[in-house]
Amino acid sequence: MMKRGHQKMVHKEIFHKKILEKRTGKQNRQNQKHAAGILVMAGVCAMLLTGCGNAIPEMTEEEESMIVTYAADLIAQYDPDHTSRLIDTNAEAARRAEIAEKAAAVQAIIDANRKLEEEERKKVEQDLENTERIDAADQTPSLGSISDMAEFLELGNLELSYAGYDISKTYGEDQTGDWSQAVDSIVADEGKNLLIVKLHVSNNSSGSETLNLIEQNVIFKIGVDGNSPEYAMTAMLMNDFSYAYEELEQGQGADYVLITQVSDTITQVSDITWNAWKDDLDITVKLQ
Repeated sequence: MMKRGHQKMVHKEIFHKKILEKRTGKQNRQNQKHAAGILVMAGVCAMLLTGCGNAIPEMTEEEESMIVTYAADLIAQYDPDHTSRLIDTNAEAARRAEIAEKAAAVQAIIDANRKLEEEERKKVEQDLENTERIDAADQTPSLGSISDMAEFLELGNLELSYAGYDISKTYGEDQTGDWSQAVDSIVADEGKNLLIVKLHVSNNSSGSETLNLIEQNVIFKIGVDGNSPEYAMTAMLMNDFSYAYEELEQGQGADYVLITQVSDTITQVSDITWNAWKDDLDITVKLQ
């Protein structure tokens, strides 16, 4: 039979053990709350550091103070030293509302920084695009003159000149004058007009000269008003410059044409360019 003094000692040990268990459980719960607070703070830091690249958003002193105060409130909320069994519900509601307001303000700062970063990114892309466009323009070859074309075509002592243009639906049999030395006629396709570029070759040397483009295999293109140049048409024309072959005596000249098609909405042009290439070489000259 257990003595009374021994029973009291056993009861006292059991009581102490239960007290210790309660304290340990309470401490664990407090540690869990503290850990949750740390996780919340980590989330806030991650939000503040989020942006384009690794750059930390620049903030004013007022914005930094707001964020520090918000973080301190979160730590205090989960700090076990700040817990109390007696809670003023009105004060607690006001405190939580203040924290929510600060959180919204922090998010507004983050959103504003993200917007600024996006605007800066678009500006950089636009500047890069403009730079590439300028570089491409700088690489565009300068246009030569009609005398450069004569040299490219190896005309020697023969002088080449531009004599204007015509726009028409047809060219050949229904034409009159020196510009219609044709054995065939050309009719524009539906929705098109013919652009007839007039050229003149003269021999101002002291002897006879031969104009011979047949053996050069030159390909010609004509461009108007900045549009993509179009191939010169090939037809059985006696005055087709692409197949010019003629011996010119001293002081003699000859008229030739290059014909291409343009939209039938075009009735006059401001700019005309003439492109030629042969043997992997090319040249572009401005006629008007």
